[in-house]
Parts: sequence; structure tokens; C-alpha cells
Amino acid sequence: MRLDDPKRFAEELHAIGPDLIFHLAATTKVEECTADPKLARITNVEASALIAAAAKDLGARLIFTSTDLVYSGKGPHTEDEDCDPESVYARTKLEAERALIASGADCVVARMANAYGPVLPRHRSFTSWIEKRLARSERVPLYVDQLRSFIYAPDAAKALLLLAEKGKSREIYNVGGPRPVSRVEFGELFFEAFGYDKGMIKPISIEDDPQAQLRGEDCSMNIGKIRALGFTPMDVKQALEHWRRTEGT
Repeated sequence: MRLDDPKRFAEELHAIGPDLIFHLAATTKVEECTADPKLARITNVEASALIAAAAKDLGARLIFTSTDLVYSGKGPHTEDEDCDPESVYARTKLEAERALIASGADCVVARMANAYGPVLPRHRSFTSWIEKRLARSERVPLYVDQLRSFIYAPDAAKALLLLAEKGKSREIYNVGGPRPVSRVEFGELFFEAFGYDKGMIKPISIEDDPQAQLRGEDCSMNIGKIRALGFTPMDVKQALEHWRRTEGT
């Protein structure tokens, strides 16, 4: 099923008839959305609205993944803030959130932080981008002054299952790690855990990168709301050690 054909997608969803839907798909590359805002709106907004309508018709619960990039200004951010996204990508995700909540479907919105850790071959994460650069013997540029609430992929999966079970209908939940971490700090911890040469890290400032404004300066999130449901994510150092120990098992 393809998000760029929303009507057909919704028809196929009706044919399957699920009682629980995890809507994780989107056009997520910030630059791609900027270059083709029409495609971004079709896949991220229109498709999501039709999926919500189908979920309502089917009586299915819908778990929708949004992004921490809807936030701007100083964090850690809370779910009740007014959002003013910097990028086309984030604006379409915010619009999708609002469309889902207004649809009347039994939906829960998860604003996801940057994920890292083991992923399926066809997917990508922040750490897979780092590893690809290292495989080409390229230094890894990492911001010293951008904060995110990086989340371990297995923790992210647990959070979505928790929201499916306990999340309040038509509510928004921040889903991230336990504390704000700069990209360069994350890189240093990652390189240390997996034995990479820290000399391959190239610290940079968001002031040096014209594209950085599209990803915000501080998208760190307060996760108190989902913690109240019983969510206990691992800290970056702990999670990286867990990943290293279990890799290949």
C-alpha cells in the first residue's frame, strides 16, 4: 500500500478490517518535503486523514507517529505548547495531528524523538546514517548546540504498544529518552560504545549549517505524560551498552 495514493490506501485498509492501526509511514526527509511540498501534503496529511476516517468507520484504534520537530524555542517541550514548526515536513505532521484529532477517530498521537538502535534493513535511523559515513571513511558532522531527546528503538516500540493499551483517545504524548542530549554528546557516547575513533567526529554549530534551522535548535521533550502511564526509557549510555551486548543475538 502506498501513501501517495491515499484513496486506494484507505480502500485496502477497509478490506483488511483491523481493530488496531499503527500509522508510522510518512515522507520524513526534511529536504525532500521542502523540495516537494505537494507530495509531503499528500502523504503526510491527506493520507493520514483518510486513514483516520477509515479507522473511525472500522471502530479501530489508531496510533499515529508525529515528530519532535513540531516544536521550536527552548525545551524541554510539553504537549500543550503552541507549535510553530520551521519546516514543511514538521508543518505537515502538525496538520496531520490536528486532522486526526478533529476526525473523531479513536486516535493517539505520539510525537517521536530521533530514534537510534537496531533497525530493519529497509529502514534508517540516526545511527545508521553515522555508520554509513564511517563506512565511507567520512568524518561525521554533529551539532554541538542542538538538543534532542534521542530514544532507543526498542523503547520507542514499547512506548507505542503502551499508548495502544493505555493512551487517552485524541491526546498527544511526547515519546523520547529521559534527558536532552546534544548530537555531539550522542555521537561521542555512540563511538565509545562501539569502539569507533572519536577523531572521526566533526563538531559543528547550527550557525554553520543553513539547513539546521529546518531541524530546530532545541527539540528536547518533557516525557512526564507518558511516564505516568508506566514508560521508563533507558538513558543513551545504558541503551547503547544494551544494543552492543545484544547485537547479532
